[in-house]
Amino acid sequence: MVHAAVRYFDPEARRPGLPPYVAALVDRVETDHIRVHLVNTDVLDARQILLQAGACGEHAFVDAAVEGPTDGGGAPQPVDSKLLRVRLGPSAQGRIRIGIRRFAHRPSYEFPTFPTQEA
Repeated sequence: MVHAAVRYFDPEARRPGLPPYVAALVDRVETDHIRVHLVNTDVLDARQILLQAGACGEHAFVDAAVEGPTDGGGAPQPVDSKLLRVRLGPSAQGRIRIGIRRFAHRPSYEFPTFPTQEA
């Protein structure tokens, strides 16, 4: 089994992996949270990314907050799911602190059901 903090999916192409023009870096992994830096290098179009908690969906996201450069970002928003959908505008980037509950789900290689609407 693959061990990873998150697994990425491209909801528009309905496939695993990052969408075109999107870069991601998990720069912090703690017992109760992770921090992911996402960048959209496309200057014209927004991109959507679906994050899964753990390589096999074995974890659960508790909450998520965008971290700002000086003020710590916004207040955490409840997630309570093994999936988190993120929309990045053109040339946008963001660092997201995601609360995590470890081993909350049975591991599975099953692909997520891709949402048809933006959350």
